[in-house]
Formats: sequence, structure tokens, C-alpha cells
Amino acid sequence: MSSEGWTTNIAATTYLKTTKLTCNEVMLGGFFVTGPGKWFKRKITLPAHKRVRIRFKAIAVDSWDNEFFIVKADNTEILKVKFLHTTGSNICGWAGYKDRSSILEAAFDHTALEMELMFTSTLNEHNKNESFGLKNLEVAYCDIGDCKFGRPPAEK
Repeated sequence: MSSEGWTTNIAATTYLKTTKLTCNEVMLGGFFVTGPGKWFKRKITLPAHKRVRIRFKAIAVDSWDNEFFIVKADNTEILKVKFLHTTGSNICGWAGYKDRSSILEAAFDHTALEMELMFTSTLNEHNKNESFGLKNLEVAYCDIGDCKFGRPPAEK
């Protein structure tokens, strides 16, 4: 997943780094990158619509202890998922913790022609101990019903 078009509160040289060597995945963030208080944002321009559906892969690395991965659309929370380091497998970071890689989805009412998505967490320990990553963001929009993926939005 390219970092082009994304903004963050992480130093550019850090968040642009590929975590493929430690996580076997190319993602935004990842082990020793995204920890407490860190976020990624993306502004997306959409045609007229009434609903939006998003899907992406979330990676919870190391000692998540009942903390949440959070997604906001235009500053409104649309997704909040709890992760725990005792489920999953060690795919990244420290060998003593199990990590989770999950496809997450959210559908919500939305009518503005521009939308800002924010990806963050409730992590409370150093990014060497707890971190997150994301990849493969998809956005679908529709007027009614269940929005189907397959038509890419204009990105800003």
C-alpha cells in the first residue's frame, strides 16, 4: 500500500518505512512505528451518495491488552475493534506475543462529497511494545442498501 495521499502525526522518515522485513507485509505503520496517540488520515472525494462502506486489513502487533483499533469518518467514530495479544500468531515484532491481522469493515450513512478517514488506536505503551499497521483500504459508495466494492473513488 502506497503512503501517497496519506497524512500522519508520525515523522515522515519513520512512517514511510516499509515493515516488510519485520512483519512480512508492506503496510502503513507497523512494528516500532505506530504507537500511542499516532494516526493516519486520508481525504477522499466522492460523487453524490448516501452511504459509504470501507474495508481494510488491520494489523495489531505485540502486547495489545484489550485495546482498540479505531476508525473515524469526518471525526465520527465508525469502527472500534478490540484486540488481545493472546489470540493470533506471532507474525511480527516480539516473539513472546501473538499478533492479529484482520480484515475489518464498516458501513455508514454519509452524504458529503469529501470524506476524511482517520485510523488510530487506544494503545498506551511504547511502539516497541504495542503498534499497529494497515493496508489494502477499499472504499465503496451507494445510494441505498449494501454498497459494493469495485469502483475506486477519486482520491485527494
